[in-house]
Amino acid sequence: MKKNYAVLDPTGNITALAEMTAPELRAETASAIMVKEPAVEQVGFVAFPKTGSVELQMAGGEFCGNATLCAGILGCVQWKTGSVQVRASGAEQPLTVSATRISENAFDAEGELPLPISVAVLRLPAPNGEMEVPVARFSGICHAIVTQPMQRETAERLVREWCDFLQADGMGILFWNEAEQSMKPLVYVPSADTLFWESSCASGSAAVGAWLSQRQNAPVTVSIRQPGGTLEISASNNRILLRERVRIRKGR
Repeated sequence: MKKNYAVLDPTGNITALAEMTAPELRAETASAIMVKEPAVEQVGFVAFPKTGSVELQMAGGEFCGNATLCAGILGCVQWKTGSVQVRASGAEQPLTVSATRISENAFDAEGELPLPISVAVLRLPAPNGEMEVPVARFSGICHAIVTQPMQRETAERLVREWCDFLQADGMGILFWNEAEQSMKPLVYVPSADTLFWESSCASGSAAVGAWLSQRQNAPVTVSIRQPGGTLEISASNNRILLRERVRIRKGR
């Protein structure tokens, strides 16, 4: 296992970023890190190929917004700059991430997230037939926005079924409470065989922002409360920005 890795806390979604390694070694390396660091919810691999740039590959090949901001912060530290370009798995174009250090190990970060390929209400299989659910499809993950309560066991079964049904690289079910502007995310990544009720989900927040913007036919900025804290999303038909505070718990 690569010994060098950092552990970061983007709004409670604890993320480990290790030195880039060969694709066939990533699953084993990620598993070893998660055993050693039980709080970690996801593992990515980073490299710094040239000044001002960062490469990020998630263990399951999916897109992860929180990991993208974390990689951007490591890049800003590496290159001693306030902004870098992150080429992330599951994103077709490099994404700009900016970071402002507010203490030795804490940063206020802002980053671009990919626009969804589509946002549409789909009929998805459910225990009693089908249910209509807004789904935001990104190139590296799909997110279903669910507004009614669901038993935990049912949700964990459906997220796997919906991932297969939609042939997605990863699948999230976002339990959205509009009155409280709050969200509880469940994320499944089949290639990494991980299923987590995440403390926060950046791509899920982007999905909600894109859905709200499409529904209102106008740009929106929304602060979304999640178990680990609050993420701010600004979404329009041509740009999505994420803002959050990120802390480095271990490593760089």
